[in-house]
Amino acid sequence: MTNKMSVCSIKYTYTRYAGVDIEKYTRGIFEYAKEAFRELQPQMSELGYGTDTQDYLDTLLLKKDGSNFCKTDIERRAVNIPRGYQLEGLVVEINITN
Repeated sequence: MTNKMSVCSIKYTYTRYAGVDIEKYTRGIFEYAKEAFRELQPQMSELGYGTDTQDYLDTLLLKKDGSNFCKTDIERRAVNIPRGYQLEGLVVEINITN
């Protein structure tokens, strides 16, 4: 019998910004995610660059112990970003695969 794995991807996307250092904000959000989800050891999966693409940060969370992520718990922690790292146009997308 194989162990069941639960995967959660949290995508933070900035849709509107002008003249700001997006990398600073996304790294700040990742530091927040490491604190908020420390027991799940989040990992930064991709950071977008350039004017033709939206800038975003994917945070991946894994559970290998057979338990599942609770969507409401993830949502509560994912959106509680400190004001210092918020910009207008921040969109949070959460996908859970059990």
